[in-house]
Amino acid sequence: SGVWPGTTISTTAAMALQNPDNGTNWLVLTVVKAAYVSGTLGAGFHAIISHVAGADFTGTAITPISSRLGSGTATGLPFYTATVPSGGTIVRPLWSTLPLVATTATGFPTLEADLTNHPIIIPPGHGVSLQGTVGAGTSPLFIYTWIWTEIVIPA
Repeated sequence: SGVWPGTTISTTAAMALQNPDNGTNWLVLTVVKAAYVSGTLGAGFHAIISHVAGADFTGTAITPISSRLGSGTATGLPFYTATVPSGGTIVRPLWSTLPLVATTATGFPTLEADLTNHPIIIPPGHGVSLQGTVGAGTSPLFIYTWIWTEIVIPA
């Protein structure tokens, strides 16, 4: 399986991460990864988009898996094929992609954006999405991964 990166910044995102209004943590986004699955991909770029506070994201919920095994439930709410508020703003371009035909995709690398030195901090009530402005192609699919840390907001 996989998800379509999109052809324009819109209210439909390949993947999204929301910090709920009642959250007690900052979400510190440190790594974003993408792996090509299938299809023909047009040229373009993928970016992290910031969305206004107050509107909940919807989509296919993903159960986060903590790197600290047995640590409990995460605050962050990740979604695949998400519906996000309109009026998103590009926070950070991640990578560009060139036209790609499935038959020539052998060895296509996993794409990774390491944000460790310049993380994106998501306060309660805010969220980000991963979207592409990629040429239409024919059913291009990717699998995406967010890696974030949750920091308790000091009282």
